[in-house]
Amino acid sequence: MLLATLLLSLPFQDPQPIFVERPGELEFSGNLIARPVQSDAALHEYALVSMEPFDLVEHFADVDEFILRVPEGMTENTASAGLMATGAFEYVEPDWTCFIVKKPNDPMFGMQLWHRNIQSEDAWNIQTGNSSYIAAYVDTGVDLNHPDLQASLVPGFNSVSDKAQSSGGDVSDQNGHGTNCAGCIGAIGDNGKGVVGVCWNVSIMPIKTTSGSGGSSSMSNLTQGARWAADNGAGSVSVSFSGVESSSVRSAGDYCDGKDCILLWAAGNSDTNLSGFDWDKVEVVGATDVNDNKAGFSSYGKAVDVMAPGVNVTTTARNQSYNSVSGTSFSTPITNGVVSMIRMEYPSWSTAQVRQRLYDACDDMGNSTKYGHGRVNLYKSLTGGDPGGGLTLSFSNLVSGSTTTLTVDGAPTSSTVYFAYSLLGSGSTTIPSLGVTLNLASPALAGTGIANASGTASMSRNVPASGRFVSIWLQAAVMGDISQVIPGIIM
Repeated sequence: MLLATLLLSLPFQDPQPIFVERPGELEFSGNLIARPVQSDAALHEYALVSMEPFDLVEHFADVDEFILRVPEGMTENTASAGLMATGAFEYVEPDWTCFIVKKPNDPMFGMQLWHRNIQSEDAWNIQTGNSSYIAAYVDTGVDLNHPDLQASLVPGFNSVSDKAQSSGGDVSDQNGHGTNCAGCIGAIGDNGKGVVGVCWNVSIMPIKTTSGSGGSSSMSNLTQGARWAADNGAGSVSVSFSGVESSSVRSAGDYCDGKDCILLWAAGNSDTNLSGFDWDKVEVVGATDVNDNKAGFSSYGKAVDVMAPGVNVTTTARNQSYNSVSGTSFSTPITNGVVSMIRMEYPSWSTAQVRQRLYDACDDMGNSTKYGHGRVNLYKSLTGGDPGGGLTLSFSNLVSGSTTTLTVDGAPTSSTVYFAYSLLGSGSTTIPSLGVTLNLASPALAGTGIANASGTASMSRNVPASGRFVSIWLQAAVMGDISQVIPGIIM
């Protein structure tokens, strides 16, 4: 109790605040998001004691985040600094008021030119989607009666009222931004109406996180909505709001990934270099224009994973209409649509495999420290062969009667690397003991190796003298991760 009293009585000064408001993009709400240290029970208990002087607004047990009211006489910066000084918290940050990241409409563009950039028409000859897959988005709701969306909608959630749509939660759109996003993911294709999204056929789950016609939401409502989507069957969920730098976004991404759901978040429209963070399990999306250049407004930097069209995107709008909009708000659901199509084409793939395919299929924009892996390409995403995860496999030679050496880079230090091969080609074989699915038909184990401190493992094996001109497919795996598949012919 003494510590709790001291936290409120100390004369915290705020000469150089860590957290700075950006009006219209990130604003203080009067609340904090605090997550105690998870790896130490004593520190966790210490964190609980240190929060006693604060009014508890809500506790999200699924990620152990506490929403706290900033006490009178303190600021977000002084209150968070006091709690962080205890050493008992992973993070204490503002529960930011976040805003939709939309740019003004340009009525001169009424065509969906963005489909050309990502080669949608070529991709639709391979896959147009199916209604068994759920793509969710967290936004201002949806026009429930839109003819290009209505048949694809599945019950969603209102994170403001904390009610599922099936229990009376309102997901109707009084703003319009959410309906714009829904059309980017999956405006119904080949129905003789309006526009078409990335997916012609997909189940769209709307998560409403705003009240009335406003375009702002608390960070905690945004991340709660994303987690609800993951808990309720969504394979991907996109958020087209500011605030991607919040540590709560990272926690939401980790949670979603654990539920086999991929979280995507808009990079923002402030032309900012996002260099201070890089969330592994969140796909951060920047925007390109119709000429495949970075949109002037789009944020960029090492935190950005991919870019996608975000200028003059023609899509569905409120009141059963259509309009042309711009912003990373729309690059993000477009990328959600690409992720959805990958998952529908390759339903057995892990989230790591899907992410790798998304990256590998991007068209290079140069300068990966600014634009990530490049601009997404739907067609290449469906035709790029078998992806790997974080491992890279190579081999020295495949000559009959000699020795070949297989090498993997990127493995965790001291991990066991399993080298597999198939004589039947590519396929899908789940290895429950490793938690992976190999992209080989009837694979056999060639051998194992132990990764060194640099993440490299290798093994050597004799190639049978009788094996000349035999086709072979090679792949490596560790616990929870795989390499790419390498086809070869024994010479």
